[in-house]
Amino acid sequence: MSKLQSNSPSNLLAGEKSPYLLQHKDNPIAWFPWAEKAFETARRENKPVFLSVGYSTCHWCHVMAHESFEDAEVADVLNEGFVSVKVDREERPDVDDVYMKALQSISGGGGWPMSVWLTPEGKPFFAGTYFPKYRLLQLLRRIGEIWKTEPAQLTGDGDRLLEAVAAQASEFSDEESGQADWEESLKVYISHFQFHYDEKFGGFGKAPKFPQTMNLMLMMRQDSKTGLNQAEAMVTGTLQNMIRGGVYDQLAGGCHRYSVDQKWLVPHFEKMLYDQALLAVTLIDASKCYGDPELARAARETLSYVAREMTDASGGFYSAQDADSFNPEKKRNEEGHYVTYGYEELEKALTSEELARISEVYGVKAQGDFEGRSILHLQESFDGTVRTEPLVQSAFAKMAKLRAARPQPHRDDKIIAAWNGWMIWAFARGAAAFGEAGYLRTAERAMRFVRENLWREGQLSRFWCGGQARGAGVAEDYASLIHACLELHQVNGDPELVTFALSLQDVLDRDFWDDETGGYFNNDGRDARLPLRTKDEYDGVTPSSNSMAVLNLVRLYLLTGEAMRKHKAERIIALLYPKFKKFPSSLAYLGLAIDALVSDTKIAVVNGKAWAKELRSECHRRFVPHVYWTDAQSGWPVAEGKAGAETKIYVCEEGRCLKPALSKSEAAAQLAQ
Repeated sequence: MSKLQSNSPSNLLAGEKSPYLLQHKDNPIAWFPWAEKAFETARRENKPVFLSVGYSTCHWCHVMAHESFEDAEVADVLNEGFVSVKVDREERPDVDDVYMKALQSISGGGGWPMSVWLTPEGKPFFAGTYFPKYRLLQLLRRIGEIWKTEPAQLTGDGDRLLEAVAAQASEFSDEESGQADWEESLKVYISHFQFHYDEKFGGFGKAPKFPQTMNLMLMMRQDSKTGLNQAEAMVTGTLQNMIRGGVYDQLAGGCHRYSVDQKWLVPHFEKMLYDQALLAVTLIDASKCYGDPELARAARETLSYVAREMTDASGGFYSAQDADSFNPEKKRNEEGHYVTYGYEELEKALTSEELARISEVYGVKAQGDFEGRSILHLQESFDGTVRTEPLVQSAFAKMAKLRAARPQPHRDDKIIAAWNGWMIWAFARGAAAFGEAGYLRTAERAMRFVRENLWREGQLSRFWCGGQARGAGVAEDYASLIHACLELHQVNGDPELVTFALSLQDVLDRDFWDDETGGYFNNDGRDARLPLRTKDEYDGVTPSSNSMAVLNLVRLYLLTGEAMRKHKAERIIALLYPKFKKFPSSLAYLGLAIDALVSDTKIAVVNGKAWAKELRSECHRRFVPHVYWTDAQSGWPVAEGKAGAETKIYVCEEGRCLKPALSKSEAAAQLAQ
């Protein structure tokens, strides 16, 4: 690896905590982290900024790093003519969002690694994703030449592009809408997907295929309201095909990022924490909604995988496992090597009977499915119960031993606030649905970790890594953890979660709310280096902060009776509804939040145990999405005055409570009204 030129500034990434930034600390490029010093240097030396954004488990980020960022020729060009800045998109999603919007304005698409050229004031004038070395060098030399001879051209491009991004960010329809419109859009939501549903393989469209968990969640909500189960085939067909395919890790549990083919066979092999959380919740809900035990099994396996391989000793959840791992035979990193199997190694490790059965059941073959190696995937004539066969169990034990002996893929050990919120939700949901005390303990430990390590002096930090809390929390961190508090409180009734949720919401309202148009900005506005404050306007692979905030605000309104919370929820819906109406699949979580607002969600306040505890547990085991459970001692205003010696349940809607139910049958009847 080349050294930095003696007259070049040093690579400044060694002092960072982000695993992604540390992957680049030995590059010959004089990388800066995202900091004022980088832009001050660019202004002083009159150089454009080259911004590279990625994350530590990104396959194509690794490719570009090896091809270009470890290369002396590329380093010389960058060090001479540019100020180079590295950003971990998971550490700074607000930075990523601003420049991703610029990239999308230029190309209509996006992705990582993201490569952006900026003025010293941070204005983007050109952007792309992965560039092979020759193309990157062409661009760097051409941009460097224009900057020296006609800098005003690039500065003008930056002004115009930034104006376009700002205009796009504020491009909301003036179309009037109200609750009747919102309800109508929900009624036709399922039909929007029927045309795109893949009846043969499940999922929507062709390749690549993502789980689209939030769309499945919303379809289940509509099925539960109508009782018609119009979405059952789409929801169960998608989930069944996924958990039978290679996109799901048949041996260890958990899902890979997405499938590159239509059949869910060959995945992109990285495992992200947020995918495990959202898939687990979806599997749990679908198993309750449609009574499918195979989906429940996969949910348990996914939660077990996270507890076993993605949980820190202190209780927080790690971010991701890499797609690539080291192949000792070829002495290089290869995508998918850790989780796939060569036929010859299985011939040596398994008995002939075990190999024959695994080949028959899980599609192992000599030619393999990916780079000559086999991806375990359940064949059509079998279901998940086959794994209880002694022959399959013994084969799986030996295959797990083979896997454990391989070099482990890189694990990104950042403990990110928002992602932990989603995973707490999943474990809380699993604890309630399956009656698993271990899941509840896992959720409570993670929440305790967040409160003790990421919540300091009334502010959230974005993540924990290397023994330190780092970065300012962004809107999705606050929104996700508020949601996690509300979900976990339903299960354990901890009144401290009430206090924490309200404290988080107070900060979100104070530092992130946009009084002018409504909605929450991504950040608190304190980073002067960013030329814009943007908002989450779409639900992508994870819920947007604004969609989560709507659901939180609706629940908080019902629990507190404070009308301003409902007003804020309605302002966000009105802001985003035109986009939801036009592209419903891009705001599925907003749809869930709208559904909570228009569906007469009930608050069940429990005093005492006995039959009341039994009914609560029964409802948690069934799919009852429009009931929220709390306790008479919770501290929520809706529960005030409801404590006493007698066991009873109060069913409340929008501040109005029915007479207390004094029996299980009476309470059940009130909840069903």
